[in-house]
Amino acid sequence: MDNKKQEIISLLDTMDNNTLEWLLYLIKLRHKSGDNINYSMNPDVKEIWDKACKLMEVELTEVSYNTWIKGIVPIEIAESNFKLGIVNQFNKEIIEGRYIKLIEDALFYVTDINFDVEFIV
Repeated sequence: MDNKKQEIISLLDTMDNNTLEWLLYLIKLRHKSGDNINYSMNPDVKEIWDKACKLMEVELTEVSYNTWIKGIVPIEIAESNFKLGIVNQFNKEIIEGRYIKLIEDALFYVTDINFDVEFIV
């Protein structure tokens, strides 16, 4: 266990700020929920999400993007499901009500796949 901690600590120094924010969010989300959510370590998921976010950032105001989209964490792709982590139920309801179509369209534009987007709190 100590070897894993040391390896993680040494890797943290090589990560950019966005990756560190994403990792911190995952850790907090996991700690808060207490669930054993299977976060994907597949870099394709993050790469797809990052590209989709760039598209959405252009479509939204800076405030809307930073408030509702920026904190979403890509979790995994399972067949035609794209799972995203959301910080709380309130944000989930707002995002499902206002931004689901934008998210689905951005993911389609990036991948040419019609994903069913699933939010996990």
